[in-house]
Amino acid sequence: MQRSQQTLEQWFEPGTARALDAFIEGMTLHFVTDRKPLSREEILRMVERVAG
Repeated sequence: MQRSQQTLEQWFEPGTARALDAFIEGMTLHFVTDRKPLSREEILRMVERVAG
């Protein structure tokens, strides 16, 4: 977890990197459990909201 946050911090401030890391972890769970996965466009809109 720390490694992925540090990687994201190359492009985002620490708080945003942490939020994006949590988003990625959550989306991984949703990917395997959702009956209808989100489209790339929906995921992009979510990332844009988190990243600002």
